[in-house]
Amino acid sequence: MRPAVHIALAAGTVLALAGGGLMLFAPQVPALWQEGFPPLVWTGEGTFAVVNGPGAPLPKGVPLPAPAAQPFADGESRALLVMRDGQLVHEVYGPGIGPETRLNSYSLVKSLVGALVLLAPAEWCENPNSGRVSAYCCLCATPRDWAKVAHYLLQNGTGAHPFLPDTLWRDWILPDLAPAVRHAGAYGGHLRHDVLDRPDEALQGPFSYMAGHGGQVVYLLPARDTVVVRFGARPQLLHTTLYELFPE
Repeated sequence: MRPAVHIALAAGTVLALAGGGLMLFAPQVPALWQEGFPPLVWTGEGTFAVVNGPGAPLPKGVPLPAPAAQPFADGESRALLVMRDGQLVHEVYGPGIGPETRLNSYSLVKSLVGALVLLAPAEWCENPNSGRVSAYCCLCATPRDWAKVAHYLLQNGTGAHPFLPDTLWRDWILPDLAPAVRHAGAYGGHLRHDVLDRPDEALQGPFSYMAGHGGQVVYLLPARDTVVVRFGARPQLLHTTLYELFPE
């Protein structure tokens, strides 16, 4: 038998074993290949598990201040919302996106999964083989719902019904970190921790944020009782935009 035939048979055997292994141990991979990589904007197609939650209307927020509007456009952003004291302060959307558009969380959801299921309507991407949903990808909900959930987390629930025990919540959202550690950026409990400390800026202090593939970000700013939600087609230097959102 010629060497080329041996190589072809060996390659075929390896491919067959690999394919069988995928079907046995990772059936979601062929399903993902069939359905395609989940898009940023929910199309209503594919296999989804629907989660219904109580809706709560919000008054419309005003457009972004001029210094923040240009970075929004330049960064291929799809939505940027600022909620303070439970009310929308700023609200802006990219072309073809609106308040009712459901956007994909990608891995952003791993930080929000516990609260979002309880608070907001959503569609979960479901594995058609196992019938399970993943906490690491593909929860599609409106930016307004993300803002409400982020505020819920920032407030640690609803007063009479805390989301976490107070000590655990404080360790989760504002852990006691050395200034140098926080300045360099830290990660824990599916939250990232940093500090706003640019000289001569009005916005100062520690903050936490959640991040997902492609630049989906939710900021929690405890000192301002504020959350900022951003969805986009690619990452944006949003830390800088935060200063521009709060000029005073």
